[in-house]
Formats: sequence, C-alpha cells, structure tokens
Amino acid sequence: MPRGRVVGVDSSAEMIALVRERFPPNRHPNLRFYEADARALRFEGEFDVVFSSAAPHWVLDHRPVLAGIRRALVPGGRALLQMGGRGNAGNVLAAAERLLAEPKWARRFDRFAFPCGLWGPKEYRPWLARAGLMAVLVELIPKDALYPSREEVRDAF
Repeated sequence: MPRGRVVGVDSSAEMIALVRERFPPNRHPNLRFYEADARALRFEGEFDVVFSSAAPHWVLDHRPVLAGIRRALVPGGRALLQMGGRGNAGNVLAAAERLLAEPKWARRFDRFAFPCGLWGPKEYRPWLARAGLMAVLVELIPKDALYPSREEVRDAF
C-alpha cells in the first residue's frame, strides 16, 4: 500500500510488541499498531475500510465494537468482519463444558464463563443497523474445529 496506511489494533500488549518488531516504522512508515480494546475504539472518520479476521468472537458484547467501527469509517466506508459464530467449534466447546463439569475440575472453574461471543445473523443484522452500518451480507458458515491430537488443540488456543 504505497499510497495508503494500515492501522492494526489488538488488546494484547505482547501481540502489538511482536508486530512492531517485525514491521518497524522506519521500514514500514505506513503501518501503525496500537494496543486497544475493540469495545472502545477511539478513531473518528479515519478509514475507508475496516477489516477484522478471527477477532470479534473474543468479545462477548459486539455492539460497542460495531459502534466503534462505524465511528472509525469515513462516509461511504466499508467493513468486512470475519469471526466465529453461533455453533462454530461446537464440538470443542461441548467437550470443554463436559470436562469442566467433572468434579475434578468443577471447583477450579466454578466462576468461569467462556469469553466468546458466538452470535448468528439473527442477532447481527439488528446490531449492525443500530450501529448505523448497512449490511450487504451477513452469513453463518457452519464449521467445526477438528484437531487430530492434544498438542494441536493446545497450540490452537
């Protein structure tokens, strides 16, 4: 993007440090990375495009995220969001729920709640509209998470 700029946002200080190291500003002056909470984006009318891949599902309430995306876009701007949705990785989540219900583990996770917001189009369409975003396509693509070994499950999370 020789004439554009890219801004990356993540809530993980470690992730931001890693991308800043790999893409230093002196070699990539059009790239910027910020540690920020997606529920409290502070951009105002700055971007033609907002793109997010495999991130929003890590936030339980997507409505403030969508409102922040709308504020960040210039008039006529576009957003493309890809994330886990209702039913995705259901096999992994069901296995985790069964495991956490076992007496051996239950007491250690008695106040634990999965930090994921896995929503479907039924919820998303009105949220987009309330945020001032016009939905072109809202689609749920069913997908299970299949891991052949314990190590691959561990490494995925």
